[in-house]
Amino acid sequence: VRFFLKNTGQVPEEDLREYFKNYGQVMNCNVLLDKSKKKSRGMAFVTLKPEGMHEGQTVTEKMMIDWVLQEEHIVGHMRLEVSEADAKQEEDEGKKREERMEERRRARVDKEQRLSRTVGGVAPHFRDGDKEEKLVASSWLRRW
Repeated sequence: VRFFLKNTGQVPEEDLREYFKNYGQVMNCNVLLDKSKKKSRGMAFVTLKPEGMHEGQTVTEKMMIDWVLQEEHIVGHMRLEVSEADAKQEEDEGKKREERMEERRRARVDKEQRLSRTVGGVAPHFRDGDKEEKLVASSWLRRW
């Protein structure tokens, strides 16, 4: 079960792991960082697997969700706001790669078609109204 944590401040990932292992096995803990400053954005995701006993019963997913959401969580002097996160969508990496390659191919074909219509910024000339005169770019043009 995946939980979203707000107001984590500068609480280290290890402290969050240590705290949430009381509720079940911590499968993943991810503190969100600001890309430019490389500091915590004050948010994190924790994925827990139901494990052990709570109030004399074996912990199930539903029981763990209720248990974690009802508790008040204070870690490193920070009161955390905990909510259940949406399920993480596992996308097929191969499919994403194929889509990126197809997009690049389409962009390359479009560019080639645009360049074939105008060579060096000069529109092609027509002869006799039906045939297109092909202009060939010189090596001098390619250098510029």
